[in-house]
Amino acid sequence: MKTKNQRIIISLLLIVVFIYAAARIGYNCFLSSRHPKANIEKVTTSISPEQWAAQTRAEVASDKRMAEAISADAAIVVDPIHKKTLFEKNADRKEYPASMTKMMPCILAIESGRLDSVVPISQQASDASDTYLSKGDRLVMSNLLYMLMLSSNNGAAVALSEYLSTRGDSFINKMNRKAKMLGMNHTHFVTPNGMHAPNHYSTARDMALLATYCMRNVKFREFVKTKEKRVRWQFHAGKNIHCRNENKLLDLYGGVNGVKTGYTDIALGCLATSYEKNGKRLIVVVMHSSRGQYRFHDTAKLLDWAKRRV
Repeated sequence: MKTKNQRIIISLLLIVVFIYAAARIGYNCFLSSRHPKANIEKVTTSISPEQWAAQTRAEVASDKRMAEAISADAAIVVDPIHKKTLFEKNADRKEYPASMTKMMPCILAIESGRLDSVVPISQQASDASDTYLSKGDRLVMSNLLYMLMLSSNNGAAVALSEYLSTRGDSFINKMNRKAKMLGMNHTHFVTPNGMHAPNHYSTARDMALLATYCMRNVKFREFVKTKEKRVRWQFHAGKNIHCRNENKLLDLYGGVNGVKTGYTDIALGCLATSYEKNGKRLIVVVMHSSRGQYRFHDTAKLLDWAKRRV
C-alpha cells in the first residue's frame, strides 16, 4: 500500500514539473515576441568568450580567403542601406580609376539641369581615343551621356567638360570640388574621362562613395542600367550610333543595375557595380584586376560572398 502511495506522489510531482516547464517555455516565447531584444541579449550572453573568439577568427579567415580569391589589387563591398563596409582589400590604396572616372562628369551633367541642351563637338573632343565624334557634330547632352556611360566614349567626356566649364572655373575643378564634398579625400582628377595621367588617382573606397551617391539619382540610374541605346546626332542629321553597355554583369548577374567599367594598360581592369534585389543593396568596386575580364569574375565572387552577409 505504501509503495502505491509513493508512486502516486511521484507521478503527481512529475506532472507538476511538466506543467511548470511548459508554462516557463510559453512565457519565454511570449516575452521574446514582445521584446525581441531581450531574446537576442539572452542568446548573445550564452556565447562564451572562447566561442566568440573562434567566430571572429573564422570571419577574419573568410575575409582573407576572399581577398586571395580575387585578382584585384584593391576592392571594397559596401551595404549602402546600413552604411556598412562588408569587405575591403587595400581599399585606401591609391589606384588609377580609368573610366570609372566618368561617373563624376555624368552626375555633374545631370545636376546641371541642362540635359536637353545641344553640345557642340570640338577638335579636341573629336581627337580623343575611342570616339566616333567629329568636329562640328552636335548632340543633345542626354545622348552624349548614353555614349559616355554605355560605350565609355572618351570624346563625349571631353565635350561635356568643355561645355560645362565656366570662366574661371574649369570642369576639372568642379569634379575635384565635388569629390571633396562627397568625402573622397584620396582622389584627384586630372582628366574627365580617366585617360592615364600620373596625378589622376583614386581609391576603391572613394569610388564606392561616388557610386553610392550617383545611384541615389533617378536619372543617373536610368543611364547606367540601360543595356543598349541608339544615339542620334542633332547635326549632322542622319548620323547615329548603336551603343551597347560594356558592363557585362547587367546580362550575366541578376540584380546588377549599374555602374561603370574601366580599363587602361596601366590601371588594368576596374569596375564599380550596383546590386539591388530582394531588399538587399550592395556597391562593389574592384581596381587593378589582373586582366580586363577578371573584373567581372572578381565582382561576381564578391557579390556571391556579400549576399550571404546582409
